[in-house]
Amino acid sequence: MTAAEAISSEELRELAEFRASRGVVVSLSLGVDPARAGMPAEIASRLDSLVAQGRREGRTVLAGVGHAERQAFDEDLARAAAEARSAIGAVSVACFADGPDGLWRSAAVPGRLPDVVKVGRFPYLVPLMSADLNEQALAAAVSRERGEIFRLRSGRLEQLVDLSEQQPRRHRDAEAWQQARLERHVDELARAHLGRIAVQLDRLVAANPSAGLILAGEHEHVAALEALLSHDARAAVVGAVRVEAHAGMAELERLILPLLDQKARQEERAVVERWRSELGERGRAAQGWTDTLGAACNGRVALLLFTAGAAGAARRCPICGRASPAGESCAVDGARLEIEPDALDLVIRLTLGHGGKARLIHDEPGLNAEDGVGALLRF
Repeated sequence: MTAAEAISSEELRELAEFRASRGVVVSLSLGVDPARAGMPAEIASRLDSLVAQGRREGRTVLAGVGHAERQAFDEDLARAAAEARSAIGAVSVACFADGPDGLWRSAAVPGRLPDVVKVGRFPYLVPLMSADLNEQALAAAVSRERGEIFRLRSGRLEQLVDLSEQQPRRHRDAEAWQQARLERHVDELARAHLGRIAVQLDRLVAANPSAGLILAGEHEHVAALEALLSHDARAAVVGAVRVEAHAGMAELERLILPLLDQKARQEERAVVERWRSELGERGRAAQGWTDTLGAACNGRVALLLFTAGAAGAARRCPICGRASPAGESCAVDGARLEIEPDALDLVIRLTLGHGGKARLIHDEPGLNAEDGVGALLRF
C-alpha cells in the first residue's frame, strides 16, 4: 500500500471530475487533533465508528445489487480504513476508493479534518476543502549557528531541515589586527551559514508558493537572512519574531502560531472585502445557491466561498450536468433532474472540475444570510 501523500491541485481536479460507473466511491476522512495526537486509542475508536457507519451507509446505497458489487465495496472500505489506521496519531488522512472503477487515492492532510465517511457515485471533497490554510506555513529559527526550518503540521511545528553548525568565536585577548581579521572571518562564516538557510527556504517556497514564512531570531540575523532570500521567498514572509538563539519548541510555537492566525484572518478579510465590493458593483461575484450553482456549471467560479454551515440539496441534469437548487426538468434538454443530497459537495466538484478553487470562510454574515455560499467569478 502506498503511504498517503500530499494531494496536488491537479489530483483534486481529477477527483472532482470522477464519477463511478461500475462500483461506488468510498470517501473516508479521519482528523488528528494536535492536542490529542498522542492518544492513538481514542483516534482508533473514532475510526472504528466511521467504519461501522460506512457499512450501514453502504448497505443502503447498494440495496438490491449483486454479491460482486457488495464484496468490492467491503474491500474498498477495508482498504480505506487500513490506510487511515496506518497513519493514526501522525496526520489527518482522506481516502477515496472505488476498486471496480480503478480509483484509489489517499491524501495526507496537515490540518485537522472532520471525521466523515460517505458512499456514493462521487468522491466527497468537502472535508479536504475545509482544511486549515495555515498548514502551508513555514518557519525558520536562525542565529549565527542555528538554522532550523519547520513546517506547520496539525497545529504544531515540525522540523523539516536542521542546518545548524558550530561557528568559531571571537577572541578578545588577540592583538588588534588579529582581532579584526578574526571578526571578518567569523562574519563571513555566519553569512555563508545564513546563505545556506536562504537557499533551502527559496527551494521550499518555490515548491509551495502559497506558503507563508515566519522568521525567528535576533533582529540582526533575521534581517541578514531576509536580505539573502529570493524575491518570491521575501514576498512569502508573513512576519518575524525575536527569540534567543536557543529558544525551545514551546517558545517558538507560542510566538509563531499567533502570527499565522493573524495572517489567515487578514487574508480572509481581504477575500471577503473583495467579494462584497464585486457584489456592490454588480460585478464578478455570486451570492446564494441559485447564482453560485449556475456560475459553477458554466465554469465561471474562480474562488468558491462557503461557511461551515453551508448546506442544502440540489438537482442536476444527468445529460448536460447543469445544476440548480430546485426544479423537476432541465431547462436546456428537458431531462428529468436527479437529486443531489449535498449541494455543497456538488458546487465544490463543479468549481474544482473547471479549475477553480474553494475556501472555507469562518465568519461572514453576508454568506450566512444566503445559505452560506458565494463566489468570486472569472467573468
